[in-house]
Amino acid sequence: MVSELQLSQAPSLASNISSQTQNPADAPMTTDDPNSPYYLHHSDNPGMILVTNVLTSENYTSWSRAMTMELLAKNKLGFVDGSIEKLDNIDANFEAWLRANNMVLSWILNAIYRDLAPSILYAESALDVWSDLKERF
Repeated sequence: MVSELQLSQAPSLASNISSQTQNPADAPMTTDDPNSPYYLHHSDNPGMILVTNVLTSENYTSWSRAMTMELLAKNKLGFVDGSIEKLDNIDANFEAWLRANNMVLSWILNAIYRDLAPSILYAESALDVWSDLKERF
């Protein structure tokens, strides 16, 4: 049997559930979901080497292909192909985006010839670095 208290709470409960499900894009993405581009596996780290051959002035095409395959396998390709856009710092997912973006930036830095690093070290996004390298080579 439904009590009066339960009946009186029903409208507020229904509106609360409705407001939580109305804008799923506004809710933070979970970083625990391996399908999320913001997910970082416990073995992912900034010192990780994704490709064996570092980028030089002569091997951009093969380097880019190898990096693309690795980033796709890690569900991070969107950070360099533009399909995952930089978020505003007030966005609920900004911290997760920032961590994943910085991880991708670190992986790129680890995969280029040491003399190239200073020219991209202060870029804010992996997309900016990727675009710069593509344009240069």
